[in-house]
Amino acid sequence: WNSSFFQRTHLKSLGLCVQLGHPPSDHCYNPYPSTGNEFVVVDINGIHDVALDFCGCDTTQLHYKQLLQVQWYPATMTDPQTAAMFNVLEHYQLLSFESKISAYEFYHSLARRSDNTGLSPIKVSHKISI
Repeated sequence: WNSSFFQRTHLKSLGLCVQLGHPPSDHCYNPYPSTGNEFVVVDINGIHDVALDFCGCDTTQLHYKQLLQVQWYPATMTDPQTAAMFNVLEHYQLLSFESKISAYEFYHSLARRSDNTGLSPIKVSHKISI
């Protein structure tokens, strides 16, 4: 609320940071931020810019494995900056079987769910692939 209207904001700008590699109640003592502290998550309700910390502890998994453990499919196995949630991949699979929707059309429908005005560019890592 900016005293006139509700202004769109991202949870990242409000301080939310997703910590991987530990149960939600545990604290990571060696967090490793995603490259440039930029991470894009593609979900069924849109495309989101989030702050994400990988676990950097001695017994940690590789970054892509930490993403897979929380059911986020990384766009790349080396230095992931984008991930698609499993539920959006399943949704795309069903739509492509039933309606023959292309990955391009599906992606743009998710972009419109994020911002249907077209005024703000959708932030996407250059490594995205569905």
